[in-house]
Amino acid sequence: MIVEEGLNSMLRSLLRSSALGGSIGLYVNDLDPGDDTIFTELTEATFPGYAQILCTAITWPDPTINITGESESDGPTITWTCTSTPGSPDTVYGIFCTVLDEASVVSLFLCYKFPDPIDIAGSGDQVMKKINWFCDNY
Repeated sequence: MIVEEGLNSMLRSLLRSSALGGSIGLYVNDLDPGDDTIFTELTEATFPGYAQILCTAITWPDPTINITGESESDGPTITWTCTSTPGSPDTVYGIFCTVLDEASVVSLFLCYKFPDPIDIAGSGDQVMKKINWFCDNY
């Protein structure tokens, strides 16, 4: 069993370690991710001004143990803003997080489809999402 202190340490390391190369991005293909989804199945957003955001660039609160026994860090709202009218609109279906594995290969860590897609068609359009991280001991 991983104890509470270990859960918090694992989550803190994921969110703050530059060695893991964690970054958060957006995908634009209508994919319902499953346990076997891999990074190459995602089509990343390309609208002007879009870029993945490094996990280390975000101020994550220290993880705490929630009432269900999970280590939890409720992150701030992350915003991507379109900086000029794209050549063609992007429909953003979800968000992902990648990390670097031991061979420095990009691996998908988290993938979440939004309840409703977000259209990016003009300058100033935004995707604003809050990520809450959970780490459980089973």
